[in-house]
Amino acid sequence: MKNIYIVTGKIQSGKTTALEDWAAGKQNVYGLLSPVLFGKKYLTDLRTKESKQLQVNDSERGGSVIHIGGYRFDKEVFKWGRDRMLESIKFSPEWFIIDEIGPLEIRGDGLEPAFREILIQNELLFNSKLVLVIRNELVNIILDHYRIPHNSVKQFNFD
Repeated sequence: MKNIYIVTGKIQSGKTTALEDWAAGKQNVYGLLSPVLFGKKYLTDLRTKESKQLQVNDSERGGSVIHIGGYRFDKEVFKWGRDRMLESIKFSPEWFIIDEIGPLEIRGDGLEPAFREILIQNELLFNSKLVLVIRNELVNIILDHYRIPHNSVKQFNFD
């Protein structure tokens, strides 16, 4: 696979903020960021700048909640994010950020199946530089799960 960069770090270590700052000064950067605003995780579409609250309390969303660890996420917001990703990659942006790939995606939830589709489309049709946000302890697991050759991945540089 070509043009895959990773941003790694621990939970709440500033990965999203650093990418948000980096992308703010650039043109042709699309994808999704997952910033924490007012103590809740959101999904932000970099192309349209639209944001939706992803993290919810059980009482905020009836049965459309995905539970993982101590977190609860709105399934409809994940669907919105998947749709935005698949729409935005068609513009073949120079950079395409996916924040983040983790345990939900491994089990087929969260940003799946759109993430796998992005990998395929980018390999065959587009030439975007994919920036994947992955927690340190999950890098090898994610790369193996998606059959991304370890030697083809570059560490993202914020310069």
